[in-house]
Amino acid sequence: MGTNNAFSSRQGVRDNPSRTFGWRGLVILTMVLILMMVLILNILALHHGRGIETNVIDCSHLPPHTTPKDSTIDNNNGNMYQNTKHTDTPSNMTFIGIALNSDRVSDSAIRFLIDAACVHNIKSYILLGEGSNKPLKQKILAMTYHSYLPLPHIDGSMDCINWIRVRTAPSEDVLLNMTRTYIESSSIELKSNMPNNPLDLDNRIAKIKRSREYQRQQLLQNKISWGSHVWDWSYHSVIGVLDLDLFGYPLDLSDVVETASQYVIPSPSAKDGTVKYQAICANGLQISERRRSYYDTFSTILLPNTWLHRESDRVTARGALDGEDFDLAKMSQTQTLKWLLKEGRKNYNHSEVNSGNSRMDGGESDQQYDVVPVRSCFNGFTLYHADVFFDSRCRYDSHHEKDELYISKNERHTCEHIVFNECLRRVLAEQSVDDNFRIAVKLDLLT
Repeated sequence: MGTNNAFSSRQGVRDNPSRTFGWRGLVILTMVLILMMVLILNILALHHGRGIETNVIDCSHLPPHTTPKDSTIDNNNGNMYQNTKHTDTPSNMTFIGIALNSDRVSDSAIRFLIDAACVHNIKSYILLGEGSNKPLKQKILAMTYHSYLPLPHIDGSMDCINWIRVRTAPSEDVLLNMTRTYIESSSIELKSNMPNNPLDLDNRIAKIKRSREYQRQQLLQNKISWGSHVWDWSYHSVIGVLDLDLFGYPLDLSDVVETASQYVIPSPSAKDGTVKYQAICANGLQISERRRSYYDTFSTILLPNTWLHRESDRVTARGALDGEDFDLAKMSQTQTLKWLLKEGRKNYNHSEVNSGNSRMDGGESDQQYDVVPVRSCFNGFTLYHADVFFDSRCRYDSHHEKDELYISKNERHTCEHIVFNECLRRVLAEQSVDDNFRIAVKLDLLT
């Protein structure tokens, strides 16, 4: 009860203003409120044009604002496209890659191929293993328009999109029949349960081998066209084989073009068509815990015969290959990258590397590493001399007993790039003692 009386007493004081302010205070408060209302009304009236002065800048001396009829938003990519679209002549370079379906093709891969097409007129051919290719085509079109079509030409067409071809592979039965026909015609004896069998029905690597070979045959037989051009795969052509699921590709395509010109395409003085290398691989990096390391040990064999794949997945023990360096074979992926960089710096000769090899923009090459010759590599992106790539004696889905030395325990297959590169090494060695298959890793061409 005492508590309630105390609460009632305080409430009574708060409800009676006369006890708090007195009558004089109440009058003063009322006058202040009236004055504030008058002031607000006056401000509103002035704001509507009745005498208020504002800090508006007088622009009457300026000409009236007009929008140019052909105005555009500055678009560097669009400008590059406008500078190159005057010609419909394709580059002598073609990029090819396979993917299981549209979802497996990364945005980075799409941008790389779009830039290649729209800036350098480089053709590309994507082969999907399954599903419709329409979603990927639509995505490529949308990304091309977004990057390379300036706004005044919003209703125009993107000619460079014609350099990108997307196809879906035939059924697995068709691919199996393709490989089976080749095996039978080559008198190769295969047992169904033997490892590294290109006719394995459900093996992941075997399927990749058949898909890559199907794509290669499509190009070789000119079944993929880019407009009215029927391409002659002469020795001045370069084929770039790439994985389509990577997050990173060479940032400057001019470096790719320069690499092909410097190492893979015969120089004008080489009347016999000889080149420095028949293939150049990118330097594939992976980053873990802020540490960079060399990625593709499965496809990489150092000279003369050191396979870098981890020991736990090797059928052939480390050091057991003919000519294998045990100390190099046991390197970690981080140690491998350091070793390659050291080799590249050791062999680097600034005057020799840059002699006659200035950049296309007129400046000197900023290359700081020489290429490192190897026996085999891939790293997600490799440039092949077309004459070598289309050698009819070699295939991704071929089989040779010596390839079994590089079998993965888990996959029960040899990497398709080792199969192909080792075949090229054998057939070129048989052809000429001086014409061995030459392949190298370019350390500053990163994927």
